[in-house]
Amino acid sequence: MSYLITRVDGSSEPSEDYRKITQGEFHIYHTEETEVKQEEERTYLLDGLIPDSTESIGDFRETYKDEDRSLKNLEGFYTGIIIESDKVKVFRDIFGTKAAYYCINTFALSSGIKPLLQILPGQQELNREVAADYLANGLVDHRRETFFRKVKRLKPKDNLHYNGEKIVIEEKEYIPKDKNGALKPLLEENIEKLKPENGDYYCPVSGGLDSAIITSKCEDARHIHLSFLHGTKDKEYLPDVKSEYDLDVQELEVKPIDLLEEVENTVRSQEEPTAFPAVPAQSILYRNIEDGNTVISGTGADELFYGYSWFLPFYLADKLKEGKVLSFFKEMVNYRKSLGSNHLYGLKDILLKGGATLPSGADDFVNFETPPMRIKGLEEARRKHLEKFYFPHLLRSIQKNSQQYDVDVRPAFLSRKLFELSSSVETDEHFQDGLKKFLLRSSFREELPESVFHRKQKTGFVSASNRLYTSSTSKKFLEVFKSDSFQSRELIKSESVLKSVEKGFLPFETAYRFYNFELWMREFID
Repeated sequence: MSYLITRVDGSSEPSEDYRKITQGEFHIYHTEETEVKQEEERTYLLDGLIPDSTESIGDFRETYKDEDRSLKNLEGFYTGIIIESDKVKVFRDIFGTKAAYYCINTFALSSGIKPLLQILPGQQELNREVAADYLANGLVDHRRETFFRKVKRLKPKDNLHYNGEKIVIEEKEYIPKDKNGALKPLLEENIEKLKPENGDYYCPVSGGLDSAIITSKCEDARHIHLSFLHGTKDKEYLPDVKSEYDLDVQELEVKPIDLLEEVENTVRSQEEPTAFPAVPAQSILYRNIEDGNTVISGTGADELFYGYSWFLPFYLADKLKEGKVLSFFKEMVNYRKSLGSNHLYGLKDILLKGGATLPSGADDFVNFETPPMRIKGLEEARRKHLEKFYFPHLLRSIQKNSQQYDVDVRPAFLSRKLFELSSSVETDEHFQDGLKKFLLRSSFREELPESVFHRKQKTGFVSASNRLYTSSTSKKFLEVFKSDSFQSRELIKSESVLKSVEKGFLPFETAYRFYNFELWMREFID
């Protein structure tokens, strides 16, 4: 029994060099061609980067067998395999940064869905349950099932084993170890390791905390700013960042209609529907970066250091559960500007019902019941955000968009050591004085502009997307929602969607999901 391993560049084998592949596209197929049979155990890096190793990935073959020194302990973002005779093991970083898909009726593993569909005719059957969950709740990449019924994805905690006859998936929890160390030197060290050897790289810059921290350590980079939201606060803070670090920033102005028009491009490259308008915005950004260049980004900071307002109800509920009533009311005052009505409803549900559920958003427009997902506490909220909600979707969109434009994106915060550190400190170190991500802020206090350090409100797509409603975007939505194909979709209450858009009742992000789904159906299913 043998395996044929190919990369997008036509190579017959991936690399055993730990730095050689940073943006690989890999396909592994079971084959009867005896000339590619692998008798000796060998370890390959298929996709990604392992920056803090001084040895080739092949030198870690023996350590993989040792649970205390597993390949999961390596820093970086990667997918790799160990092959010995007819057996295959897949290993990945703890965040599952690089997407990996497999088929359920034969062994085929790939970084993309399209190659699996090409080698297995008839696999393009829609998974109605996944599609309904996406339409109603905006959940994508949160389960092993994909939009294609016979193609599955590896989740962050999944270990895949194949013995020549059967695929076995083990879901193994990664337990962060207590880490005695300072955040600042850990992040600085990681950034330095991610910088390319040729010294030519980009840093996206905004008026936000995360990009300002990265920028403070990457002043030799080329800086680019994408202004795509009407009415957000980023433009108010960007001048302070430019002045603080004396930056020459390439600024890109993007209109709301540009995002919807870009969906026609991203729907093909992403392979599954996307849930947020940030995805086409990201595609536009990468298209304006020179081919073959590296991007060092701040992706992951909000997930590791509790940057989203969505975490606040759980943090506040914990205060009451611990009997810290005075602290609860003090924090309610401190974070009043960050708490919306949906956060207060979530707080009430946590205290009275034992947990908060995700707001369904659009279940009234879908002909399929999807059970709510209930979350009980702050750490569970962070873990599910990392493993099930927005974050896996964000990582997939980064990978697909960057592959399309030959851009190597390296998220500076996606570090096992940083994850362990953020998990080992007390919660109050992350929330102080009405500021989220306080541990991160305070660690870089001296480098940050005063305005950015004290910025309390994070205004992104979730809170500001309705400002993308313009006459041109409404017209584009209606054009698609009035089409015969959309009106005939069995999963969707299409007339209700159409009327809600005409009256201006449907939130932009919800309309975006239905719009994206329709274009995706035309491309992959119809």
